[in-house]
Amino acid sequence: MQDLVNKLFLFLSGNYLIWCLGVNAASIFAFTLSLTLSCLCTYFANRKICVLIIVLFCLISLPEPHFAPYLPLFLYDILYLNNKFLLPAGLLAAFYAVFQLPAALPCPFVILNIMSFLLARYSGKNKALLRELHFIRDQSTEAELHLKERNQALIQKQNMEIQAATLSERNRIAREIHDNVGHLLTRSLLQTGALKVINTNPSLEESLNTLNDTLNTAMTSIRTSVHDLHDESINLHRILQEIVSHEPSLRIQLEYDVEHELPRDMKYAFISIVREAINNIHKHSNADCARIVVREHPAFFLLQIQDNGTIEKEPSETDGIGLSGIRDRIQSLGGTLRIDTRHGFLINISIVKNSYMEH
Repeated sequence: MQDLVNKLFLFLSGNYLIWCLGVNAASIFAFTLSLTLSCLCTYFANRKICVLIIVLFCLISLPEPHFAPYLPLFLYDILYLNNKFLLPAGLLAAFYAVFQLPAALPCPFVILNIMSFLLARYSGKNKALLRELHFIRDQSTEAELHLKERNQALIQKQNMEIQAATLSERNRIAREIHDNVGHLLTRSLLQTGALKVINTNPSLEESLNTLNDTLNTAMTSIRTSVHDLHDESINLHRILQEIVSHEPSLRIQLEYDVEHELPRDMKYAFISIVREAINNIHKHSNADCARIVVREHPAFFLLQIQDNGTIEKEPSETDGIGLSGIRDRIQSLGGTLRIDTRHGFLINISIVKNSYMEH
């Protein structure tokens, strides 16, 4: 935009010099041609075309003084192109034009050429500063994005460490309750049972029965709490990674993309299904790599197990129990099972969230 303003100023100043020379057919032709060629120089990004246009105008301006007032306009384009070969030619054409103009015009013409030079230099420095500013802005934006990614990775890592520490603490609490409180309650139940056997006082029988029932209720509550703590501390992603890492003869790619915590029975089902599927690959397939995908979609959970092999041995009745067990597990969760053997062996399991809640 700055270049257009500068060139418009030089063009209007040239028109003033043309008016001083006198308006005739030659001046109108110079006005039209210079305007057209200058617009072409601005429009075309091809440097060769611009050089050709400038050389053409400089040659035309030599025999005809009416073209000389527009030489500063094209001198601006020469300086803009930063062409070392065109600059001497443009200066020579301007110098020659000084002697062709009437006595009153050489001084304004020289001033106009100097202004053209200054405007071109100013515009060039301004563009260089803008390029540097854009470069700094791009670097700043890139650095900001990089920092955001690193912060996101650190937050994710911190969340995983917190989750791992929480699960580990739950396991520790479950073990402590099981090993200490559970054993004490078991001992109390045995002692109460022994007292009931050796008791000969009828008045204590009801009290002993009440005490035994209370201890049994407490034991049941402790068992439920311990099981719940243990089940909640199961990290499905970590267990699947351990299963995959213990398969050196089979390259397995694990993709885990679950936002929310999966229900307990679904975790157990997925772990059993993955183990059974890997066992079937070793028994019946010649695959050397496999892919396991656990993904949460807005409406359903997906478990996908696929290998790149072909079935070498048809499963016997005993072996078939594995797939039957997988099917039973999925049905108990309200899910669907699809098996495809067109490209390797694919087990595709989807469990609709609403359907699971009903079960």
